[in-house]
Amino acid sequence: MKRAWPIFFAIAVVVVAQEPNIGPQYRVSLDVLSKSASETTGAATADGSEILAGFVDFRTDGTITNSFGVSSDGGQTWQHRVVRAPAGFQDSLEADPMTAYDPRTNTLFAGGISRAKCIYVAQKLPGLNAFGPSRVAVTSAWPDKGWMAAGPRPGMPDTTRLYVTYNEGIIWSDDLGVTWSPPLSLGVGYGFLPRVGPDGVLFLTYWDGFWGIKFTKSMDGGQTWTTPIQPATRMVSWGVENYGIPGNFRNVTNNAMAVNPATGEIVILYVDQTNIVNGQKNLDLYSVRSSDAGETWTNSQRLPFRTLNQVSDMIFPWIEFTKDGRLHLFAMDTAPTPGQADGGSEGFWDQTYYYSDDAGISWSAMNRLTPTSWRSSLHNTGNAKFLGDYQGMAISDKTVYPVYPDTIVGKADAYVNPIFNPIERPTTYSWSVGTPLSGSLASLFLHDGNLARAKTPRINSIVKSVQLEAYYAVSASSISSLEVLAWGGASAANLQQRIEMFNTLTQKWDIVDERPATSAPSKTQFSVAVPSAYLSGGLVKARMSYRTAPRTFAQVWVAQIDQFILLVHL
Repeated sequence: MKRAWPIFFAIAVVVVAQEPNIGPQYRVSLDVLSKSASETTGAATADGSEILAGFVDFRTDGTITNSFGVSSDGGQTWQHRVVRAPAGFQDSLEADPMTAYDPRTNTLFAGGISRAKCIYVAQKLPGLNAFGPSRVAVTSAWPDKGWMAAGPRPGMPDTTRLYVTYNEGIIWSDDLGVTWSPPLSLGVGYGFLPRVGPDGVLFLTYWDGFWGIKFTKSMDGGQTWTTPIQPATRMVSWGVENYGIPGNFRNVTNNAMAVNPATGEIVILYVDQTNIVNGQKNLDLYSVRSSDAGETWTNSQRLPFRTLNQVSDMIFPWIEFTKDGRLHLFAMDTAPTPGQADGGSEGFWDQTYYYSDDAGISWSAMNRLTPTSWRSSLHNTGNAKFLGDYQGMAISDKTVYPVYPDTIVGKADAYVNPIFNPIERPTTYSWSVGTPLSGSLASLFLHDGNLARAKTPRINSIVKSVQLEAYYAVSASSISSLEVLAWGGASAANLQQRIEMFNTLTQKWDIVDERPATSAPSKTQFSVAVPSAYLSGGLVKARMSYRTAPRTFAQVWVAQIDQFILLVHL
């Protein structure tokens, strides 16, 4: 079998863009009957007003159920809810929790499997810490490893199709989980993970059980599929056993995949063995990327989160894109406690987080989420060899919530860290003065040469200006500091660049920065004094203008802005 050997040093760890605000660790599984938590998952509404954090819940009475934490305050406090299969389909083993969010209807979903009986799904009732009735999605003699996704059907933006993929294939619902299609086989594979692209195309990745990282897609809502291709080939393959890690538990290598909601770019992550150092196997994360809907792929690349001679491992990765194009990754990691021996009864693990603003080409430095390393031996599931096979995260438009186990209280409970992206893009903008020539809202997102341009009126005037006004929906109720970052310029000489913000206390526009304009777009970045004066009801108003200085007659000239964003710190 031909193998695609990875490129070890094709990408570098660099600090990109603005560091996120990483919140403290909050405990999700607060039920006193919850003995231990594993196999985490999550989903959130676009505005972050409701968050789900799911996990397999080992109960004190010996049963295993699916539990979901519900938060309506950004992850600070949680309500613990057990979501069972419908009456008549319940079992002492209900596992593989799964979640999904449909942005069109603002609906959250939770579900799982009931051993030897069914897959079931329930809606999260909007505005309430409760769920609607569970409904059987499909009956099965042995359902396993279900994942959900929701999105429009291809070419039908005003529709919602809810998908569930599992070991026996795929099913879908067009009425928000009330009724379901018959199952359609996806062939032989493990960990079928669905993702819906921005145009409704359904993407799927899975492991073939040997060396193959597989990919396929459907252009008609899951009814037919392209011939599976193999974007990457593992160098070493293992099954469900404990392999090459400290601690006595199994580590299945499910793939992770994310699709950029703006560009459609696809990233697949998987775990592979890089090398053996002093007799210890090193497991690392590898990625492949596609910018053409999976038609072609980059070579496999090792994510260089540690040096090649460092003895440490990363497993159970999960990735998600937020709406602004930032790629978020977290995984179980031994890097904070390096040098541990493979196997044995104990392993010291942490959860680490990274982000990328270029779809995984370069990455941030490591961010440690767990305050101290947690001990695998304290994961009291009744089976020391099982800590689950994956973990996941919830995402809103601006905030991500990695959901993971930690044994800080002497047993494994589920925890989250709210990670807030400080970059606020304008949600609306308009040329309040001047005649627009080019550009769109996307022109103000990145410094990429995609210019928003406007010109002065053709009739000469003693007061000539061009002014862009932008509104920002800030994902916080209070902020400690506020920066403005802009790239702009104008085509004439002797012009002034001015940035103003609307003061909600005085109800007037304040000049927060003024300087000579440049003929080509140049960078302007500064901190705003008294940032709280400009935030009201989650909204900040700002405007950027160019004007003659002094006020004199001038010919027609053009203003051009390449980026206009806020950097918010909590």
